[in-house]
Amino acid sequence: MSALVHSVAADPTPVPVNASAVLAQLQNAAMPAPVPYTPQTWGWAVLAALLVIVLAWLVWRCIRRYRALAWRRAALAELRQIETEWQHSQPEALRRLPALVKRVALQTAPRAQVASLSGTAWLAWLDGHDRRKRFSTGPGQWLLTLTYSAETPPQAEVSALLRQLRHWIGRQHAGV
Repeated sequence: MSALVHSVAADPTPVPVNASAVLAQLQNAAMPAPVPYTPQTWGWAVLAALLVIVLAWLVWRCIRRYRALAWRRAALAELRQIETEWQHSQPEALRRLPALVKRVALQTAPRAQVASLSGTAWLAWLDGHDRRKRFSTGPGQWLLTLTYSAETPPQAEVSALLRQLRHWIGRQHAGV
């Protein structure tokens, strides 16, 4: 066998082949049937049905949560409106802040627990529902002044109060 290999390797002249005759003997390769897009077993159908059910449930939950948090979006929009009016030299807009805070609190806690609160008890309740506890000791004290007095807080205090209220409203949770 090695002599045959050596003789072929030693003779580098190509063997003349009739190419058209060889090509005529070729046959087309058999192509397989196309792969269907439908699942072939019942397991895939069950999996697809489960995926559709889970997806529908997730969409339903997202819609339900979006609707349930409409009060928060409305409160934040009202807070932005008050801030815009205040920035356009309308300090009387700040007088609406205590009522806004009370409405948010009524949305997130039982009415009997919140509705009758006023003064320092109201600020203490707000501190109990805020991690920072800045209603009794920080800019949140101005809520009492805005409720019961015509005094307007300084600009830095108003900015701090608005920032605190935006944070507080964003962190409140009603039963969703």
